[in-house]
Amino acid sequence: MSLFARQESVEEAWRVVDPILDDGSRVYEYEPGTWGPSEADVLAPQGSWRTVLRDSGA
Repeated sequence: MSLFARQESVEEAWRVVDPILDDGSRVYEYEPGTWGPSEADVLAPQGSWRTVLRDSGA
């Protein structure tokens, strides 16, 4: 067991994560305790767990 990640593992993690961080995607703000921004609705098809729970008021 090691207390530190090996260099190869760290470099691979950055290879995967760095393009996402550099993407410059827009951040959508929303009120705490809500289901999130309405822009996220396109990610959940109608009838999925997210839309069913949101529409039921849960």
